[in-house]
Amino acid sequence: GNVINPNTLADTLTPDGLRYYLMRDIATGYDSDFSDERVLMSYNKELAGGLGNLLNRTLNMAHKYRAGKLATATGHDDDENRALRETVGAAPAVYTEKMSAWDIHEGIAAAWKIVTHANQFVDSTQPFKLAKDPEQAARLDSVLHHLAEALTHVSVLLSPIIPTAAAEMQKQLGWECPAGFQLKDLAWGLLADGHQLGAPTPLFPRLEVAE
Repeated sequence: GNVINPNTLADTLTPDGLRYYLMRDIATGYDSDFSDERVLMSYNKELAGGLGNLLNRTLNMAHKYRAGKLATATGHDDDENRALRETVGAAPAVYTEKMSAWDIHEGIAAAWKIVTHANQFVDSTQPFKLAKDPEQAARLDSVLHHLAEALTHVSVLLSPIIPTAAAEMQKQLGWECPAGFQLKDLAWGLLADGHQLGAPTPLFPRLEVAE
């Protein structure tokens, strides 16, 4: 009576959802609390509400405002763009260091800084308002590109943790990882000017918590 059936949890959370929780919330080599509530909260808050929602609204906005085509050569840049690029650029080194030391939960946290920053980036730049002002067209292009590029980097970093979802992210982003691609190859500019994004599909549908 003190064993949890992983198959039952995987049926609810998906195997990726369960993998994420076990590697994100439980530090390798240490004891940890476990409850259905913690698992569901992690899934809904981080995977559905954090990563999945970011991907979905990025693709929806890109399709709504630009027919899903990215424009990178807009000539617009600002402090908000540069800050997001810095977060994306800093993540691989920390990720590699932590994963090599078996601090897997800290490696995931390094990748998740991009997710958190990108969500804040949406809130601060407000693409839906930029889309209403023709004079902000170049800024809107840069915002959409920065979001899609950041998500592509996240998909690579999280691929060992949530392999099926990461592959689906890359499919929706319209990006295929080149043969022989390594972490050291992660650099800004994975998505070229005119890159066509795929159609959005919910990555981690939110789970209802039974009362």
